[in-house]
Amino acid sequence: MLSGLGAIMMTAMIFYTVMYISAYEARYHDRGITAPNWMFQQKHFSWEDFITIRDNGHYNDVLKFVDGKMSLQKHLVGIHTFLTFVSDLEDMNVRT
Repeated sequence: MLSGLGAIMMTAMIFYTVMYISAYEARYHDRGITAPNWMFQQKHFSWEDFITIRDNGHYNDVLKFVDGKMSLQKHLVGIHTFLTFVSDLEDMNVRT
């Protein structure tokens, strides 16, 4: 019984992970960034509230804003261009 329940739970976790990674999409523009949280709800943050970005040492980059945090997967298409953009934005916010 326990091994059957464990197998079901493991299958559910793998299914969720595959769905989350395959459906994950972050969008940014000149006013802010939008990305899903772990419950697939879209979260939006304004660049005016942006503080910093840090590597969490695993699979995400964490963006810190005045009113919260956002985790972005490191292996997204276009992430290098995005990191350059955010680094420039971080420098601008520090200067102002």
